[in-house]
Amino acid sequence: MARLLRVGWQAVRYASNYTESAAREEAHAASTMLTWKRISLFVAVPVVGYLAWKNLIHGEHMEEKEYFPWPHLRIRNKPFPWGDGDKSLFHNPHTNPVPLSSSSEPTEAKVSLLSRLWEQYLMDDPEVREKELNDHLLYMQRRREQYLAKKKIERGAYSTDGHYN
Repeated sequence: MARLLRVGWQAVRYASNYTESAAREEAHAASTMLTWKRISLFVAVPVVGYLAWKNLIHGEHMEEKEYFPWPHLRIRNKPFPWGDGDKSLFHNPHTNPVPLSSSSEPTEAKVSLLSRLWEQYLMDDPEVREKELNDHLLYMQRRREQYLAKKKIERGAYSTDGHYN
């Protein structure tokens, strides 16, 4: 019985120590949170605002790097499968130096297929485009009718509304 009372008393003592330490830890956490909140508001936000203002309003443009044709800089065992084969997939002509032989003006070979198709689409006559679209739709309708006729022969009766009889 004495042992049971002793164990019970120790449990009460440990419980009171736990609640006291939990309260101390919670007070410390609250003060630490308040400190970091003040640091964020009064130091970090003004610094970020100043740097954004400095770079956006008074920012200077980077100078274009000079191209040096040193052989160890551009080792190409085989050309890249895109573009002219010499530039990487993420090539940026404003930050990556380019050889002097290539001009900044796009040539016919450098213009992408999509931009050529878009230019051709804009330059075409709208009436011609509409006629080509109608011709294509008539062609697709004839193909569908041929397909349905073929299916009718293969499987039996086929109604015009697209359902089997």
